[in-house]
Amino acid sequence: MVFEGKTYKAKLPPLGFAPLLKAEGGALTVEDERTLVVENQYLRLSLDKHTGKITSLYDKNHSREVLSAQSNEFVFYENIPGWADAWNIEQDFEAFGSKPTLCGVEVQRGLEATVKLMFRFRNSEVHEKIVVYPDSKWLTYTFPHL
Repeated sequence: MVFEGKTYKAKLPPLGFAPLLKAEGGALTVEDERTLVVENQYLRLSLDKHTGKITSLYDKNHSREVLSAQSNEFVFYENIPGWADAWNIEQDFEAFGSKPTLCGVEVQRGLEATVKLMFRFRNSEVHEKIVVYPDSKWLTYTFPHL
């Protein structure tokens, strides 16, 4: 729960109440010129700061890499109706894909670590938000609206 800009952990019974206690600890972020690493006790996420690609997702409980290759790569394909109506994709569409440009990486540190990425393609922008929480085996990956 976030209250007045601070994150709190609360365990509530149904329709009940409990005091809010400031949680200690949190997700750890480390970065150098090329790489951003976000981790908690269960997982470690590595991101390339120049491309926005996830280069590694490591499961600490099972001591294994989860990804077989880099992930989080966008490719945009243009659909120009030619001989048919819209939505009839040309057979050679893969030859004309374009990759967006990463134009922003923002890291918010707190109890959870949030990485916001912004990609630009022509006149469009794609925003991503990756959150690693403490005490959680999950991370969230969303595309927030502007």
